[in-house]
Amino acid sequence: MSDYKVNEWRTIHELKCWDTYFQAVANRTKPFDIRKNDRNFQSGDILWLREWLVEENRYSGRSLYATVTLILSKFAPEGFDVIVPGYVVMGLGTMSNVIDYPVGTLTIAYALDIDASEIASQAHEPKI
Repeated sequence: MSDYKVNEWRTIHELKCWDTYFQAVANRTKPFDIRKNDRNFQSGDILWLREWLVEENRYSGRSLYATVTLILSKFAPEGFDVIVPGYVVMGLGTMSNVIDYPVGTLTIAYALDIDASEIASQAHEPKI
């Protein structure tokens, strides 16, 4: 999966999202995401969540965008860590509706209040 730098303070992170969790995010019953923090996630970033059909080992073609509103990497009364080191819990704010593209269709990453032309030069054919 790829990251698209929009400007110095905002990145769009293209992420695989298992189908069970994708539907919960889409329904807004799961307003958070837990990830290994190997991308330096920041508040204000945008997650481009692409639905992954686990049992079929492929993308469904559905995706959505969500703004990261909060990053929790450690919540602690001193000495008591509830988040595994190296992982983050991201609060999700504004979300797009589910976008349904046929698998393999070139998708230009547009998101919420971001002008698609800013990142079109970085868009690519998704690897399936």
